[in-house]
Amino acid sequence: TRPARTLEETRGLMFELSPPILEQEGLGDALEWLRRQMAELHGLEVTLERDADAPIPDEDRRLLLFQIVRELLFNVRKHAGTRRATVWLGAADGAVTIDVRDAGRGFDPRTLDRTDATGLGLVSIRERLRQIGGTLDVRSAPGEGARIVVSAPRVHEG
Repeated sequence: TRPARTLEETRGLMFELSPPILEQEGLGDALEWLRRQMAELHGLEVTLERDADAPIPDEDRRLLLFQIVRELLFNVRKHAGTRRATVWLGAADGAVTIDVRDAGRGFDPRTLDRTDATGLGLVSIRERLRQIGGTLDVRSAPGEGARIVVSAPRVHEG
C-alpha cells in the first residue's frame, strides 16, 4: 500500500541521515558506513583515512559533523565532475579535524553565497560550525579540485 511504502521510505531516509551506528560507535565508524553508502547508492568512491578516532561525547555534535561530511561528499558527487574523494579524520588538542578532498573541476570560493538543493551549502555549513566553535576552510580553484577542512572542538567549551 502507498502509506506503508511512504513510511518505509521515510524510515530509510531517517536511517541515512542519522544512522544508528553514529549513536552506538564513533564518528570514524559512522564515516566508514557513509563511505560504503556513497559507493553503493551514489557511485562515489571515497577513501577514508583515520589518523585518530577521538571520541565526541555529544551526540548532537557527532551528528552535525557526520551530516557535514555527508553534504560535502554529495557536493563532490554533484558538482566536482569526479567519482572519487578522500576523507581524512584526525584529532589533536581537543579538536577534531575532517579534511575532504577531490581532484575534480574545482570552483571559485568567492561563489560560496550559493546554497545547494538541500539548503546546506558551504555558507550554511560554515555558520553551523561557527555556532559550536568550529571553522570551515575552503581551498579550491577552477580546474584544481577542492579541499574542505572542517575543525571543531570535541566537546562544548564554556
